[in-house]
Amino acid sequence: MSADPLRQEPPWHACFWGWTVLATVLIALGALLAPVAVVAAWADVQLSDTDRFVQTYAPLAEDPAVQAFVVSHAQVTGALAGREGSAISLGDDGTIGIRLAPIMDAVTGALVAQGIGLADAIPTIDRTIPIAQSDALPSAQLGYSLALAAGLWLPWVALGLLAAGVLVARRRAVALVAASVSLATVCAVLVAGFAAGRIAFLATVSPGILPSGAADAVYATFTGAMRDTATALLVLALAVAVVAWFAGPFAIPRRLRALVHSGAGMARRTLESRGLGTGRVGAWLFRQRVFARAAVAVAAAAVVLFVRPLTPGLVIWTLTAAAAVVLLLEVLERPITDAGVAHESVAHEGVDADAPATPAR
Repeated sequence: MSADPLRQEPPWHACFWGWTVLATVLIALGALLAPVAVVAAWADVQLSDTDRFVQTYAPLAEDPAVQAFVVSHAQVTGALAGREGSAISLGDDGTIGIRLAPIMDAVTGALVAQGIGLADAIPTIDRTIPIAQSDALPSAQLGYSLALAAGLWLPWVALGLLAAGVLVARRRAVALVAASVSLATVCAVLVAGFAAGRIAFLATVSPGILPSGAADAVYATFTGAMRDTATALLVLALAVAVVAWFAGPFAIPRRLRALVHSGAGMARRTLESRGLGTGRVGAWLFRQRVFARAAVAVAAAAVVLFVRPLTPGLVIWTLTAAAAVVLLLEVLERPITDAGVAHESVAHEGVDADAPATPAR
């Protein structure tokens, strides 16, 4: 007996579920990569930027041992990156050497600065003195390069996966809410992990080696940038989830949007009754409302994506300013259906709006 054709699954149904599964996988991968991207971005800055490294650990730099570590950090990262000005060189065969040229240049500069002009006559000796050899050094250089690449690209990969998951979804509003909530969840777990790590670190370090107050300061300094970034992403993800829900095709947001439009209309009519109407400018803003809101969204996204360091305060103020601009536009815009604008349109065409209509013949 043949199968009932009414029970067969339509082709569009299978396609719908296929796109839904793909969107779910992409969003899940992007959300799971987000914590790794936060740590990788922090490692990129700490490994490659000695000035940022000094700025981060400046409160701890009173200790001479810490000062020596900062100098060592600059030389070691310079050697791993293969910079010419580094006093440490790493050969392809794993040989560690001391380059005399940068040292001689530093000594000569210090002597000249102290008024010893004869120091300019000191010849530069471009020679490297081998001091050790290790087969693990090429692997260390490779790991350093991979860490820098991961810190540079992983945040964009995670963002791209989340965006792709939303774009391929059939119900994009739901997908955007899901992606935002997923990102907020993993960021909350990361922030909680930092808090749990602090407790474990303070319980593990012996007070005889490092007092509890100093240990707390060290841990806070070490994880502060990562914690702030994760908190900022948490706030941003929650805000995007709320905005996506508010703008989505759901029953409650529709009522809320109607309430906002009604309130903006009342404010607009109040201003017009006091002679503060926007006239043709308001009508133009209404015609360009999609472009105007898109411009606000792009500007806010650019601030969040490119301004560093990313902090919760930066995210909150950016979102607050964007929301205020959107509300201001809602009040300034003058819908074409308003009687005043219709009257102005007719008058502009040279027709008396108050004159009776001429009957058709």
